Amino acid sequence: MKRMILLAVLAVMLVAPLVFGQSETCPEQVFQVTSQCPAALDPNQIAVDPETGERCCLGWMTAIVGVPWTWDGRYCDPDGDAMTLTSTGALTVNVDGTYTVTGTSFVTGLSYVTMTLVDHPAAPNIALTRKGTFVVIAVPKNKAPSLCGGQP
Repeated sequence: MKRMILLAVLAVMLVAPLVFGQSETCPEQVFQVTSQCPAALDPNQIAVDPETGERCCLGWMTAIVGVPWTWDGRYCDPDGDAMTLTSTGALTVNVDGTYTVTGTSFVTGLSYVTMTLVDHPAAPNIALTRKGTFVVIAVPKNKAPSLCGGQP
């Protein structure tokens, strides 16, 4: 599984540089308040954004153990620079400025997926990086209750 994720990350690093026109609708990066998460997060697992120095939690989701999950998001650069988007999960990058990360949790607990976006401006500008982490909260599959009839 780790090899598959590593291969997916390497493939994205090679093919994900995309060029977009100047975006007037590029939203500001939003950091979620981790204390509002329904699970106790390890702050050391949340990426530190190089631009702000803050821990950047993109959010969280609940997944059922053994059932594939999907996380969708957007990315953009207000200058229209070429960009490279990578993830510690299986990543699909779309040319419309959206991405999808997929996975399957095989044990209960928390998984931290870090996203890294780097712009590639024309010289002499220096590339800038944004990072964020989303959390997958894996819970066991619910089992159906029993309903019996007749006398005990």
